[in-house]
Amino acid sequence: MHNWLYDNQPSESDTSMYTNEKMTQTAGTLGVNTSQFKSCMDSNKYQANLDKDMSEGQSAGVSGTPTIFINGRSIVGAEPYASIKPVIEQALGE
Repeated sequence: MHNWLYDNQPSESDTSMYTNEKMTQTAGTLGVNTSQFKSCMDSNKYQANLDKDMSEGQSAGVSGTPTIFINGRSIVGAEPYASIKPVIEQALGE
């Protein structure tokens, strides 16, 4: 399911496919037991984990994904290695 969602993701501004109903439909199409899937989604079992991760990210100043930190310096966005390499080399030299 992860691969299907990744391969079929809409534009960033379109969140319509991420409702419990649509996710359950997609899961069923992919052969997942929809009763179990819906029960898991409706339970919010992992909500506390998500809230903690969001809070930690916000506290660290994360404003977008991906964000990586190298010796406290944040790099936001999908940067090519050539852009990140100098920061890594500087950190290694410290």
